[in-house]
Amino acid sequence: MNDEKIIIIGGGIIGCSTAWMLKSLNPNLKVLILEKNNQIAHEHSFQSEGIFSAAMNTPWNGYKLLRQAIDDFDNPDSLISINPILFITIDFWIWALRFAYNSFFQFDKKIENIYKLARRTNDLHKRLYNDSRWKYNHLHENYLGKDAGTIEIFLSDIDFNGAKRRLEVLNKKYGERLCLYSNLSRCKDIEHHLNIDSIINVKGCMKNNSEHYSAYNTQKLAEYLMRIAIEEGARIEYKAEVEGFRFENNKVVAVKIKGGEEITGDKIIICCGAHSRKIGRLLGWTPPIWPVKGYSLNIEAPSRLKYSAAFTFDKPINIGSMGSYYRVSSFIEFSTIRDKDVNPEKCLYMLKNAQIILNLKKCDALGYWAFQRAVTVDDLPIIGKFPKLENVYINAGHGARSSSLCLASSELISHIILGQTPLINPHHYSPNRFWI
Repeated sequence: MNDEKIIIIGGGIIGCSTAWMLKSLNPNLKVLILEKNNQIAHEHSFQSEGIFSAAMNTPWNGYKLLRQAIDDFDNPDSLISINPILFITIDFWIWALRFAYNSFFQFDKKIENIYKLARRTNDLHKRLYNDSRWKYNHLHENYLGKDAGTIEIFLSDIDFNGAKRRLEVLNKKYGERLCLYSNLSRCKDIEHHLNIDSIINVKGCMKNNSEHYSAYNTQKLAEYLMRIAIEEGARIEYKAEVEGFRFENNKVVAVKIKGGEEITGDKIIICCGAHSRKIGRLLGWTPPIWPVKGYSLNIEAPSRLKYSAAFTFDKPINIGSMGSYYRVSSFIEFSTIRDKDVNPEKCLYMLKNAQIILNLKKCDALGYWAFQRAVTVDDLPIIGKFPKLENVYINAGHGARSSSLCLASSELISHIILGQTPLINPHHYSPNRFWI
């Protein structure tokens, strides 16, 4: 096992963190990343939300979101929308029905399962940040923001009460220090740079005093992890688009690259986000993942938020503090893997609200982006052994939380591959939960 060759398909934040973790746990492994683009972290990881918080993550497929999706079904400018091309796509409706079905079961349990990965990622991130100061100082980049956590602002009683329920679970069971306030003056004291007085119907805010970091540039982190892995002996091959596999006795013995090249390996890990659906189909099982488009923009601002901020408007907005600029993100648009179009009306909505929130007289965007989140039918990542094949594994489907779950997910899949005892129960994330 010490000199096994492991091929990772996908060079986003999940693939890069998996390569880093494998080399950290077993430096003798031969690790190769196959990336179809000419640089790493060029899709979802390039401009993802970057919000890094263990306690603010909640499943998307809850009753509230499902009801909102039904109410706004025919409104293309709503928080949740569907690309019209999907109306005649049978695969999407099968996925959507399974997603809706999961909205009625074990919501609190899913909160805990997301939290466990996010909290472990937070712990690993502290170790990585400290290591970067001495062991890899020549590679060090300030990929973390300068903020001290995340503040959540609630604009409805439903969201406020939901936060209270989450606080009770995480504080009592896991020793978090979530604090919930209904007093607006207290909210303003916590983050005085936020223009709370101009935001209508603020019901309160929540702050987790256990968290010290909450936002970073996901692309820079992926590049940093990849450079560490390469320094430890890993390799990466660019413009290596996978188009098939060669099988022998329930094993994959070679990966076929577009153009005719075949690359042999002992074990294969699928880490290619929304593209994992296509790769899985080539291997005999289509992971229940769908691409869900979101939008983001970057803005410079003279005022400096102490925290990153999440707002539960009718169209929730996240503002991640990235050091010299802010990243604003929002919207849930069920679409196709090829849809990278930017909706100007949605971006303008985000820009205007960011201007109000940050109390800016003028607010210009440094750029607009659309990105595809890889969302599973139960909104939990798929981490574990791929069905029916002895040497194939999957680490994909992290949805809107690839930033906050990346390191723990990579540690979990690495423990499984190396035959080590996982620190987190792998059962909740296994592909077998889909009754394969």
